[in-house]
Amino acid sequence: MRLHPVVALGTARVLASDVALANGSVIPRGAEVLMDHFSMHRSPSLGDPDAFRPARWLGTQAEVEVAQAAMMPFSAGARVCVGKELAKAEIHAVLARLIGRFRFAVHREPQANLGLTMSPKGLQLLVQEA
Repeated sequence: MRLHPVVALGTARVLASDVALANGSVIPRGAEVLMDHFSMHRSPSLGDPDAFRPARWLGTQAEVEVAQAAMMPFSAGARVCVGKELAKAEIHAVLARLIGRFRFAVHREPQANLGLTMSPKGLQLLVQEA
């Protein structure tokens, strides 16, 4: 979900007031903006963002807060995805069952097919019963 978010470009929002950026630029009220999940989830603040490092979520409180701030696959705030809690509950149940019954290996890495949503193109998995 971090490296390959389903909704890579997020949804558009219209600013209710001017927003001042850290570099001094101002985005005017009424401007339409997108939250770029694809780039945000690859933030350099994560260290090596493309590396598979589950420990990044288990560090000090400050390290975990940085990692969590750079990961919002369901968006955030008042317009958070209505299916967020269901998806989080289901993923634990489904993955536990699959990992218990099968062994998985990547045969060929996918290419990202980027549009409004993002999907893997060319991914090949080898699946064997455990």
